[in-house]
Amino acid sequence: MTALAAERLTEAKSTASPPLIAYKVAASTIIYAGSMVMENSAGYAVPAAAAASNKGVVGVAAETIDNSAGAAGALSVRVRCGIFRFVGVDLAQSQVGSKVYASDDQTFSATQATNQPVAGRLTRYEAATDGWIEIDPAYAL
Repeated sequence: MTALAAERLTEAKSTASPPLIAYKVAASTIIYAGSMVMENSAGYAVPAAAAASNKGVVGVAAETIDNSAGAAGALSVRVRCGIFRFVGVDLAQSQVGSKVYASDDQTFSATQATNQPVAGRLTRYEAATDGWIEIDPAYAL
């Protein structure tokens, strides 16, 4: 898939509403609601993508934030952790419980390519291109 160009309705599984956590957004960046958000090497929120020295996926954006004309940290995005349904690449039932990696802000893979951030853990396999992942910053460590 390709990175988002608009908001996305992302299905979530939860018994309670987890708290929203705010992260400062990188300069010249748009983060769309429903997208996977990661921290870049400078510690700012950006859409998930393969990038050197990334710090992994921290959550799913609860809102769209347009900091395309702003300096780093001028705006913040609120993200939520939990279990979310995203598009997958080459998934298998045997990978349930394993770490998965963000290909872009709406796609994940069970096999890590160069500089792909840890997205979380596969919790439910639906199909080779569809799965539920638990996203929590602790998985990026």
